[in-house]
Amino acid sequence: MGNVPSKSANLIGNVGSTFLPDGSVVDKDIPRLEATGTIEELNSVIGFARSQILIHEPLSGLIEALRLIQQDLLELGGALSNPGEDLLSQTKVSRLKATIEEWSPHLLAHSISSNKEDPPAVGALLIARSICRRSERRLVTALVVDPQPGKFGLAYLNLLSDFLLLASRLMKKE
Repeated sequence: MGNVPSKSANLIGNVGSTFLPDGSVVDKDIPRLEATGTIEELNSVIGFARSQILIHEPLSGLIEALRLIQQDLLELGGALSNPGEDLLSQTKVSRLKATIEEWSPHLLAHSISSNKEDPPAVGALLIARSICRRSERRLVTALVVDPQPGKFGLAYLNLLSDFLLLASRLMKKE
């Protein structure tokens, strides 16, 4: 993990800078960190949605798909914080695409809006979708400013937005 300090508290953060895993010091507001933070936010909201599904509508297929997505997002964020590292693999994109193709025919007719009769997970999944779309835009900006092999990361976030919409429809159907 490079030369990143092991202390939990360091003074460099107090002046608006942080360490990347390679030991380099960067400003906290650079596009790379903005994208990483937005991906972390997305992962948190997906975790919240997953907890709501576990409580209200325990759908094992959806819960497992969201668990894998959370792992993928952790990997994407980690790769993004390491300049030059590939942003995910074709395998992860293909897995997500296959899930979408499997679920799509059954869910396309359902509404995309949320209403008061819906389980809380519907709203959480729609919020996650909005954050996902913002994450994709932030990643595009980060890759323009600081190129990195990222086509699979972008493809993944683009598909994830579709997946989250389908997942919200699945919750409405149940």
